[in-house]
Amino acid sequence: MKYLFLFFTSLVASLVSSCNKQDDPLDKFYWGEVTALKNGSAWEGRPRCLIDKPYEQGIDFIFEMFNEQKFHRDNLFFFKIPNNIGNYQLSITEIRDIDSLQGATYHTSIDDGTSGDSYNLLNGIVDNQIIIDRKEGDELWGTFQAAFVKDTTYMPEDPLSPDTVIFTNGRFHTKLLKE
Repeated sequence: MKYLFLFFTSLVASLVSSCNKQDDPLDKFYWGEVTALKNGSAWEGRPRCLIDKPYEQGIDFIFEMFNEQKFHRDNLFFFKIPNNIGNYQLSITEIRDIDSLQGATYHTSIDDGTSGDSYNLLNGIVDNQIIIDRKEGDELWGTFQAAFVKDTTYMPEDPLSPDTVIFTNGRFHTKLLKE
């Protein structure tokens, strides 16, 4: 009886300790950390870095924010960034364009992650740039800042979203993920 009691006690203890280790299903898609001020308020995202597809014009940084229920809230996307240490000025370009320009977009989500509003790069507010400060193997560290204006080509999805979004004091540490 004593051994049975010890067995059940150790079983319960191991179950309780494993419950504290909450595996996040998003961890397999993201690696590292990214923080910034978004319109002056703290913003924290989940970073992902991939080879730019389909033309392999550098790498793409996808910084996404989720709420506590794991619903997607927004997406900050830098594309066609050279995979080298350097300061890269952001331009108004498309990811599909074959050119030497680096670009960025911002998108919001509403409700359960349904597509919200799209934003385009806005010049003249801040120096739109992403800087890769350090690189070790596939790991990358850097900073960024960028301003965006709501795309009015389509009807706004979220009437409460601001007309402009400005990211400042952005910092990231991520690594190039293999697909």
